[in-house]
Amino acid sequence: NTMSMVSTSMLSVEAAKRYAGGFDDPARLASSFAGVAGNTDTNGIIVRGNAPKYVQWKMEGIEIPNPNHFGDLKVIGGGALTALSSQMLANSDFSTGAFPAEYNNALSGVFDINLRKGNDQKQEHTFQLGIIGIDASSEGPLKKGARSSYLFNYRYSTLALLRPVLPENANSIQYQDLSFKLNFPTRRAGTFTVWGLGLADKAFAEAKTDSSLWVYEADKSDDRIEQYTGVAGIRHQYFVNDRTSLHTTLATTAGFVDWNTKRMNENGELRPGSSIDNVTQNIILKSVMNKKFSHRHVNKTGVVFTGMYYQLQLSNAVEAQQAPAPLVNTSGFSTLLSAYSSSMLSLTDQLTLTTGVNAQLFTLNGNYTLEP
Repeated sequence: NTMSMVSTSMLSVEAAKRYAGGFDDPARLASSFAGVAGNTDTNGIIVRGNAPKYVQWKMEGIEIPNPNHFGDLKVIGGGALTALSSQMLANSDFSTGAFPAEYNNALSGVFDINLRKGNDQKQEHTFQLGIIGIDASSEGPLKKGARSSYLFNYRYSTLALLRPVLPENANSIQYQDLSFKLNFPTRRAGTFTVWGLGLADKAFAEAKTDSSLWVYEADKSDDRIEQYTGVAGIRHQYFVNDRTSLHTTLATTAGFVDWNTKRMNENGELRPGSSIDNVTQNIILKSVMNKKFSHRHVNKTGVVFTGMYYQLQLSNAVEAQQAPAPLVNTSGFSTLLSAYSSSMLSLTDQLTLTTGVNAQLFTLNGNYTLEP
């Protein structure tokens, strides 16, 4: 992003592969930057002391949910393992402050991810097998002689594959993910791109039947977790002339969490304890115009419409003998409207100025902001 001139680092796929113990995970690579911390248990990114949940994730210019397996289930954000395969990623930006005007609603950092387009000349295939899973990807032209291309990657957890030979309760984590990008350039109508990411996670922990082994509350709890996240979008890029381009994206994001816990009583009976059933879905329409007024002035102006739907259900039983009582049972829809404009001015050959403004309106409460 040419507007990101300070507090921003470009992450290359090559660098992610070379990072020791990084599992080709761009989040773990980012934790090596100044002002950024992480830990070995998760890939949560802590920017200047802010919780990982405050990091904003973007893909192809669209804000997306946490793209990590078992994301946001522990350590206030982050996850266990990235769902972004190195086979799919192009160079991306990680910003820790001094954001350009196009970034809003970010209290910590911004991870702006780009997907590369597939090879439009010949087909190529990759298969990998490692401790985190099997990985299969393919790319190539959709039609011989045309410039259109496809690229996809699928990964399945190694533990799930070894489930039949593993000891009891050793295969408690299962995950899989699929990502893709289709590129359709045309002669006069611009370039159309279809992209997406989907991940499915399952985990369980069984209660210990021997009460003499109960030390912590979790020892007598039976947990079942299912989590699904999906992102898909259609992007159109059109060059009005050699100085102006227009980028329009229609996308949707969805997340689903189903977490049920049963607690074992003194009689060895499993009774319903707590349950979480959360569904969130966003519909996003974004349009951005890039304009080069001169060799010294470049402007980027955009508008974003985000429709947000949620359905939240939460229940909990205080005692093992009691039935779960509903704590939250609600649903709703609201919208967030935002617009921005930023310019980069080359005042001299050695002095560059970036400036911009961002405006937001949240229709749920009528709150609006106007920020430089």
